[in-house]
Order: sequence, then C-alpha cells, then structure tokens
Amino acid sequence: MAVMSADPDFKRYKGFTQRWSQEVAQLRRGAHARDNRFYYTGMAQSFLLDRLAPDWKTKAMAPGVFLDDLLRQALSSAD
Repeated sequence: MAVMSADPDFKRYKGFTQRWSQEVAQLRRGAHARDNRFYYTGMAQSFLLDRLAPDWKTKAMAPGVFLDDLLRQALSSAD
C-alpha cells in the first residue's frame, strides 16, 4: 500500500468507497432515468467484473462482446 500512496494519481481513488455508495444509492432510488441508467448499470457490472474476472477488460472491446455476457461467464466460473 505504501507504493500506491506514493503514486500521485492514487489520491483520486481515496474517496472511492464513498462515491461507490452514492452511486449505488442513486441506482436504488432510480434517480437517473432514461439513458443514465445504462451508465450506472454498466458501472456496477464493471465493478463486479473487476472482482470476479480481473482480466475482463482485455475481452471487453471485441466485436459482439457485452458486459452482460462477461459477467455471466464470470458468475458461472465462480460456481
């Protein structure tokens, strides 16, 4: 962790837990209707994929690959 603390870009992530809580609360309230809901659900899916399948980003931009599918694969692999 000392290495990360020395990284000047790391400070941007210090408040991540609070920001994440705020975003999840907005999702629960349905505060962002229309297209914004896709942003928030994509963010939530990405967060889960970071935990379940850390290499997901290497596959994400391939044609026909969707976060839903990557998450489904990660969940089936976790069983």
